[in-house]
Amino acid sequence: DAVALLEDEGTTSVLWQQVELGRASTTARVRVATTVGVSGDAREAFRLRASELAGEPVLLQLQQLPAAAGDASALQALLRGGGDRRGVGETWPETVDRARATLEQAAWSLPFPEGVEAVGVALLLGGGDDGVVADSAEVAYLAAEPLEPQTAEVLGGFLRRMVGHPALRTSFYRAGPAVLALEPEDTAALGALVAMLRRYPGLRVGVRSAATDTAAASALLNALRSAGVDSVDVERRSEQGPVELRLRRAG
Repeated sequence: DAVALLEDEGTTSVLWQQVELGRASTTARVRVATTVGVSGDAREAFRLRASELAGEPVLLQLQQLPAAAGDASALQALLRGGGDRRGVGETWPETVDRARATLEQAAWSLPFPEGVEAVGVALLLGGGDDGVVADSAEVAYLAAEPLEPQTAEVLGGFLRRMVGHPALRTSFYRAGPAVLALEPEDTAALGALVAMLRRYPGLRVGVRSAATDTAAASALLNALRSAGVDSVDVERRSEQGPVELRLRRAG
Protein backbone atom coordinates (compact mmCIF):
# COMPACT_ATOMS: atom_id res chain seq x y z
CA ASP A 1 0.00 0.00 0.00
CA ALA A 2 1.51 3.33 -1.07
CA VAL A 3 -0.09 5.16 1.90
CA ALA A 4 2.10 3.17 4.29
CA LEU A 5 5.11 5.06 2.86
CA LEU A 6 3.78 8.25 4.51
CA GLU A 7 3.46 6.67 7.96
CA ASP A 8 6.07 6.32 10.67
CA GLU A 9 5.16 4.58 13.91
CA GLY A 10 5.05 7.00 16.81
CA THR A 11 5.44 10.15 14.71
CA THR A 12 3.11 10.07 11.70
CA SER A 13 -0.24 8.31 11.21
CA VAL A 14 -2.67 8.54 8.31
CA LEU A 15 -6.11 9.72 9.49
CA TRP A 16 -8.03 9.98 6.23
CA GLN A 17 -7.51 9.32 2.53
CA GLN A 18 -9.50 9.84 -0.64
CA VAL A 19 -8.75 9.09 -4.29
CA GLU A 20 -10.15 11.20 -7.12
CA LEU A 21 -9.94 9.70 -10.59
CA GLY A 22 -9.32 12.08 -13.49
CA ARG A 23 -9.05 11.63 -17.24
CA ALA A 24 -5.27 11.75 -17.42
CA SER A 25 -4.20 11.50 -13.80
CA THR A 26 -5.34 10.54 -10.32
CA THR A 27 -5.30 12.74 -7.21
CA ALA A 28 -4.74 11.21 -3.78
CA ARG A 29 -5.84 13.38 -0.85
CA VAL A 30 -4.30 12.29 2.43
CA ARG A 31 -4.54 13.78 5.93
CA VAL A 32 -2.01 12.79 8.58
CA ALA A 33 -1.31 13.56 12.22
CA THR A 34 2.41 14.08 12.65
CA THR A 35 4.91 15.24 15.22
CA VAL A 36 7.76 15.85 12.78
CA GLY A 37 6.22 16.40 9.35
CA VAL A 38 6.31 14.17 6.28
CA SER A 39 9.63 14.42 4.47
CA GLY A 40 10.00 15.24 0.79
CA ASP A 41 11.54 11.81 0.22
CA ALA A 42 8.48 10.11 1.73
CA ARG A 43 6.11 12.17 -0.42
CA GLU A 44 8.12 11.36 -3.57
CA ALA A 45 8.22 7.66 -2.68
CA PHE A 46 4.43 7.74 -2.28
CA ARG A 47 3.93 9.41 -5.67
CA LEU A 48 6.18 6.91 -7.44
CA ARG A 49 4.60 3.84 -5.81
CA ALA A 50 1.03 5.10 -6.24
CA SER A 51 1.68 5.96 -9.89
CA GLU A 52 3.14 2.50 -10.44
CA LEU A 53 0.11 0.82 -8.90
CA ALA A 54 -2.38 3.04 -10.77
CA GLY A 55 -0.63 2.82 -14.10
CA GLU A 56 -0.87 6.61 -14.50
CA PRO A 57 0.49 9.72 -12.74
CA VAL A 58 -0.81 10.22 -9.21
CA LEU A 59 -0.77 13.66 -7.62
CA LEU A 60 -0.55 13.94 -3.83
CA GLN A 61 -2.48 16.55 -1.84
CA LEU A 62 -1.20 16.17 1.71
CA GLN A 63 -2.62 17.89 4.80
CA GLN A 64 -0.50 17.60 7.93
CA LEU A 65 -2.12 18.12 11.35
CA PRO A 66 0.50 18.76 14.04
CA ALA A 67 0.30 16.37 17.01
CA ALA A 68 2.11 16.32 20.32
CA ALA A 69 4.94 13.83 20.73
CA GLY A 70 3.57 10.30 21.03
CA ASP A 71 0.01 11.30 20.12
CA ALA A 72 -0.03 10.57 16.38
CA SER A 73 -0.84 6.86 16.78
CA ALA A 74 -3.37 7.62 19.53
CA LEU A 75 -5.17 10.11 17.29
CA GLN A 76 -5.36 7.50 14.55
CA ALA A 77 -6.82 4.98 17.00
CA LEU A 78 -9.42 7.50 18.17
CA LEU A 79 -10.49 8.34 14.62
CA ARG A 80 -10.83 4.67 13.69
CA GLY A 81 -12.80 3.89 16.85
CA GLY A 82 -10.07 2.21 18.85
CA GLY A 83 -8.36 3.21 22.06
CA ASP A 84 -9.93 4.58 25.20
CA ARG A 85 -13.13 6.38 24.23
CA ARG A 86 -13.50 7.94 27.67
CA GLY A 87 -10.63 10.31 27.06
CA VAL A 88 -10.47 13.29 29.42
CA GLY A 89 -13.09 12.09 31.90
CA GLU A 90 -14.33 8.63 32.83
CA THR A 91 -17.84 9.99 33.37
CA TRP A 92 -19.51 13.09 32.02
CA PRO A 93 -19.28 16.01 34.52
CA GLU A 94 -22.34 16.86 36.59
CA THR A 95 -21.96 20.65 36.63
CA VAL A 96 -21.75 23.30 33.92
CA ASP A 97 -18.35 24.50 35.08
CA ARG A 98 -16.91 21.00 35.08
CA ALA A 99 -18.44 20.22 31.69
CA ARG A 100 -16.88 23.37 30.24
CA ALA A 101 -13.52 22.60 31.85
CA THR A 102 -13.57 19.06 30.45
CA LEU A 103 -14.36 20.27 26.95
CA GLU A 104 -11.78 23.05 27.13
CA GLN A 105 -9.09 20.62 28.25
CA ALA A 106 -9.91 18.45 25.25
CA ALA A 107 -10.17 21.41 22.85
CA TRP A 108 -6.72 22.72 23.83
CA SER A 109 -5.30 19.28 22.91
CA LEU A 110 -6.90 19.03 19.45
CA PRO A 111 -4.40 18.72 16.56
CA PHE A 112 -5.27 21.97 14.80
CA PRO A 113 -3.43 22.87 11.58
CA GLU A 114 -0.45 25.18 11.93
CA GLY A 115 -1.46 28.77 12.65
CA VAL A 116 -4.78 27.83 14.28
CA GLU A 117 -5.36 28.11 18.04
CA ALA A 118 -8.44 27.17 20.09
CA VAL A 119 -9.41 29.98 22.47
CA GLY A 120 -12.78 29.06 23.93
CA VAL A 121 -15.70 26.65 24.18
CA ALA A 122 -19.40 27.56 24.29
CA LEU A 123 -21.95 24.98 25.48
CA LEU A 124 -25.64 24.35 24.94
CA LEU A 125 -26.75 22.37 27.96
CA GLY A 126 -29.69 20.21 28.90
CA GLY A 127 -30.66 18.22 31.97
CA GLY A 128 -31.02 14.47 32.31
CA ASP A 129 -31.26 11.68 34.85
CA ASP A 130 -27.46 11.57 34.98
CA GLY A 131 -26.99 15.32 35.50
CA VAL A 132 -25.76 17.88 33.00
CA VAL A 133 -25.81 16.89 29.34
CA ALA A 134 -24.01 19.04 26.77
CA ASP A 135 -26.09 18.81 23.60
CA SER A 136 -23.56 20.74 21.53
CA ALA A 137 -20.18 22.41 21.87
CA GLU A 138 -18.83 25.25 19.77
CA VAL A 139 -15.05 25.69 19.77
CA ALA A 140 -13.79 29.18 19.00
CA TYR A 141 -10.44 29.49 17.30
CA LEU A 142 -8.09 32.14 15.96
CA ALA A 143 -6.84 31.79 12.39
CA ALA A 144 -6.20 33.84 9.29
CA GLU A 145 -8.71 31.71 7.34
CA PRO A 146 -11.66 29.50 8.32
CA LEU A 147 -11.10 25.77 8.79
CA GLU A 148 -11.98 23.55 5.87
CA PRO A 149 -15.21 21.59 6.50
CA GLN A 150 -13.40 18.24 6.36
CA THR A 151 -10.84 19.41 8.92
CA ALA A 152 -13.62 20.59 11.24
CA GLU A 153 -15.33 17.21 10.87
CA VAL A 154 -12.16 15.34 11.83
CA LEU A 155 -11.52 17.63 14.81
CA GLY A 156 -15.13 17.22 15.95
CA GLY A 157 -14.69 13.45 15.93
CA PHE A 158 -11.57 13.81 18.06
CA LEU A 159 -13.42 16.00 20.55
CA ARG A 160 -16.37 13.62 20.94
CA ARG A 161 -14.11 10.65 21.58
CA MET A 162 -11.77 12.54 23.91
CA VAL A 163 -14.64 13.49 26.25
CA GLY A 164 -16.52 10.19 25.85
CA HIS A 165 -19.68 11.83 24.47
CA PRO A 166 -20.42 10.26 21.04
CA ALA A 167 -23.75 12.13 20.69
CA LEU A 168 -22.18 15.57 21.19
CA ARG A 169 -22.77 17.94 18.27
CA THR A 170 -19.69 19.99 17.51
CA SER A 171 -19.00 23.13 15.51
CA PHE A 172 -16.04 25.45 15.08
CA TYR A 173 -16.28 29.23 15.11
CA ARG A 174 -13.55 31.48 13.75
CA ALA A 175 -13.28 34.31 16.27
CA GLY A 176 -10.99 36.15 13.87
CA PRO A 177 -7.29 36.50 13.27
CA ALA A 178 -5.06 37.02 16.30
CA VAL A 179 -4.66 40.71 15.39
CA LEU A 180 -7.66 42.91 14.61
CA ALA A 181 -8.12 46.46 13.42
CA LEU A 182 -10.81 48.21 15.47
CA GLU A 183 -11.65 51.89 15.70
CA PRO A 184 -12.84 53.32 19.06
CA GLU A 185 -15.85 54.87 17.30
CA ASP A 186 -17.03 51.57 15.82
CA THR A 187 -19.71 50.76 18.39
CA ALA A 188 -21.12 47.83 16.39
CA ALA A 189 -17.72 46.09 16.26
CA LEU A 190 -17.16 46.81 19.96
CA GLY A 191 -20.53 45.31 20.83
CA ALA A 192 -19.77 42.18 18.79
CA LEU A 193 -16.41 41.85 20.53
CA VAL A 194 -17.97 42.13 23.99
CA ALA A 195 -20.59 39.50 23.12
CA MET A 196 -17.87 37.16 21.90
CA LEU A 197 -15.80 37.64 25.07
CA ARG A 198 -18.84 36.82 27.21
CA ARG A 199 -19.58 33.72 25.14
CA TYR A 200 -16.01 32.47 25.42
CA PRO A 201 -14.61 33.14 28.92
CA GLY A 202 -11.23 31.72 27.90
CA LEU A 203 -10.64 34.51 25.37
CA ARG A 204 -8.63 37.60 26.34
CA VAL A 205 -8.10 40.88 24.54
CA GLY A 206 -5.10 43.17 24.54
CA VAL A 207 -4.03 46.49 23.04
CA ARG A 208 -0.56 46.76 21.52
CA SER A 209 0.87 50.10 20.45
CA ALA A 210 4.07 52.04 19.99
CA ALA A 211 5.35 53.77 23.11
CA THR A 212 4.86 57.14 21.39
CA ASP A 213 1.26 56.45 20.32
CA THR A 214 -0.37 56.76 23.74
CA ALA A 215 -3.37 58.86 22.66
CA ALA A 216 -4.72 56.32 20.15
CA ALA A 217 -4.07 53.42 22.53
CA SER A 218 -5.83 55.22 25.38
CA ALA A 219 -8.83 55.95 23.17
CA LEU A 220 -9.18 52.27 22.28
CA LEU A 221 -8.69 51.18 25.89
CA ASN A 222 -11.35 53.61 27.10
CA ALA A 223 -13.75 52.44 24.38
CA LEU A 224 -13.23 48.79 25.35
CA ARG A 225 -13.78 49.47 29.03
CA SER A 226 -16.84 51.61 28.34
CA ALA A 227 -18.27 48.77 26.26
CA GLY A 228 -17.90 46.39 29.20
CA VAL A 229 -14.51 44.73 28.67
CA ASP A 230 -13.25 44.59 32.26
CA SER A 231 -9.75 43.21 31.73
CA VAL A 232 -7.50 44.39 28.91
CA ASP A 233 -3.82 43.55 28.47
CA VAL A 234 -1.61 46.49 27.47
CA GLU A 235 1.64 46.04 25.54
CA ARG A 236 4.06 48.69 24.32
CA ARG A 237 6.39 48.01 21.42
CA SER A 238 9.52 49.88 20.40
CA GLU A 239 8.83 50.04 16.67
CA GLN A 240 6.28 52.36 15.08
CA GLY A 241 3.01 51.04 13.70
CA PRO A 242 -0.76 51.16 14.09
CA VAL A 243 -2.53 50.38 17.34
CA GLU A 244 -3.44 46.66 17.32
CA LEU A 245 -6.20 44.77 19.08
CA ARG A 246 -4.87 41.31 19.87
CA LEU A 247 -6.84 38.22 20.85
CA ARG A 248 -5.38 35.25 22.70
CA ARG A 249 -6.30 32.38 24.96
CA ALA A 250 -6.16 33.12 28.67
CA GLY A 251 -3.51 31.41 30.73
